[in-house]
Amino acid sequence: MGSIRYDFPQNTRSSLELLYLARSEYDASWHSIVHTHPHVELFYCLEGRGILHVEGQDIPIRQDDLILINPFVEHTERSLPDNGLHYVVLGIRGLEFLSPGGNTIPYHLLNFRESRGELLPYLFDLIREADARQADYIVVCHHILSILLSKVYRHSAFDLTCAPARSPGKNCMDIKRYIDAHFTQPLSLDQLAERTHISKYHLVHAFRRAFGVPPMSYLLDKRIRESCHLLEQTNHRLADISNMVGFSSPSYFSQCFRRMVGKSPADYRRACRDAQARSAPQANDAPLQPEPPA
Repeated sequence: MGSIRYDFPQNTRSSLELLYLARSEYDASWHSIVHTHPHVELFYCLEGRGILHVEGQDIPIRQDDLILINPFVEHTERSLPDNGLHYVVLGIRGLEFLSPGGNTIPYHLLNFRESRGELLPYLFDLIREADARQADYIVVCHHILSILLSKVYRHSAFDLTCAPARSPGKNCMDIKRYIDAHFTQPLSLDQLAERTHISKYHLVHAFRRAFGVPPMSYLLDKRIRESCHLLEQTNHRLADISNMVGFSSPSYFSQCFRRMVGKSPADYRRACRDAQARSAPQANDAPLQPEPPA
C-alpha cells in the first residue's frame, strides 16, 4: 500500500487526542490482516471501492463513505483490485460512540457524497498541517479535529462520548516488547506468564484490555505481518519463511495465513508479483531521447 503516515506527540492536555493520520492508496504491498486498536479510527474513502471486514461481517465501501470504528473492534479493509481504495484514516484516543439507545456499537457508516465539501477541506487541512509541522501545528490539528467531529455528528444517528484512555500497565508493556523482540522464537502463554509472575488468566485479560487482543493473538499477527513482507520482498521458499517467522510447521503457517489474510501464502506472493509487474514501466514506454546533432 502506498501510504504516508504522521504520528503526533502525545503531550496535549486535551482529553481528546489525535494519535496519527495516514493517507493510503492501494498498491502491491497491501496488507489485509484483521487487527484492533485501543482507540477509535475514523476512515474516509476518497476514491475506489473495497470491503470493510468488521467482526465477521463484510461491509461494501465506496467513495465518500466515512466509517467510525470503536476501540477494540476487530477489523480490516480490502480493496477491489480493479478499483483501488484511496483513503484517509485518523486514530483518535479519548472517544467512543454509542447508538441512540446508549449501547456500544462496533462501527458506524455514513456517506458524504452530497456534502463531501463539508468534510474534505478539514481532512486535507489536517494533512497539510501534519506535513508542514509549523509552530503550534499540534494545537491547530486538534482544533481542526474537533470541528471535523462536530460536522460528522450533525449527519449521524449516534452519540459521541469521551472515554478515558486506557494505558497499558508495566507487565503488559514488558510482554509486548518481549514478543516484538522474540516473535521468531517458540513462545507459549506459560512462558509469557512466567515472565510477569502473574497467572495466565490475568495476563490474557490485562493484555486484551491494554491492546485489544490476547498476547498469543498479538504474536500471531506479528508473525503474519512479517511473513507478508518476506513474501513480497524476497524469493525465500514458503517453508523457509514459515520457519523464519516462528511457525512450528509450513502447514500451520499456511492455515493461519489463509485465515487472517484471506488467501494462501503462494497466492498472496503471486498477487503481489502480478501487481508489481503491472505497475513497472515497460521498455517501450520509455520517453524518446533526442537524436544528437549531426
